[in-house]
Amino acid sequence: MLETNRLTGEYPLWQLSTMDTLKAWREANDLTIPEAATKVGATRATWWRWENGVRPIGIDSLKTVSGVTGIPASELRPDLVEKMAGAAA
Repeated sequence: MLETNRLTGEYPLWQLSTMDTLKAWREANDLTIPEAATKVGATRATWWRWENGVRPIGIDSLKTVSGVTGIPASELRPDLVEKMAGAAA
């Protein structure tokens, strides 16, 4: 489910951007949802959830999705990249 800001009720821009970016990548590569999911080692349902904002890409899948799609991890999940950088420091 899309996470909303408790104060404003708005979605974080990164979450909306990820949805648009994944769909644009899939369509640009003329892939169906099941085909895109197979390329990144996910299920059809998982890809659909990512693309529709039902569930964000998890830390375990982020590197693979980024590597396969060529979309920087910082664009897919800037919140996780920031946390990962903070943990490494």
